[in-house]
Amino acid sequence: MKKNDCTCSGRVTTLRNQVVIATGKVSIRGEHEHRDEVHALLERAGARVTTKMSGNISVLIHGDLSGQIVADQVREYSQKILDLLTESTSAHHVCAVSSRGLSELLEGRAAVCLHRHVVGQ
Repeated sequence: MKKNDCTCSGRVTTLRNQVVIATGKVSIRGEHEHRDEVHALLERAGARVTTKMSGNISVLIHGDLSGQIVADQVREYSQKILDLLTESTSAHHVCAVSSRGLSELLEGRAAVCLHRHVVGQ
């Protein structure tokens, strides 16, 4: 999969052919789901799931980090989010979507890309 460039329409329209990583507790339709179930749903939607950040990541699912061990305690960011910030400086855009956005994508609707919110732009 080729890397995304730094342009973004502000929406993620599909999970098909996306390389996806998740951080935090992910909920689908308001219910917390076990990570294995989330991965299975993502794969059924056509995504390739990974657990390690790389330059191939195209979508980060930003779950609930409350009560989690975080790498940046001031901003309450996980290591994966800090890695997303690093990717942003290399002109590799990683779309970030919330659990709600993931639910929308799984229902065939577009989700808002929260990249600018996460990286503070």
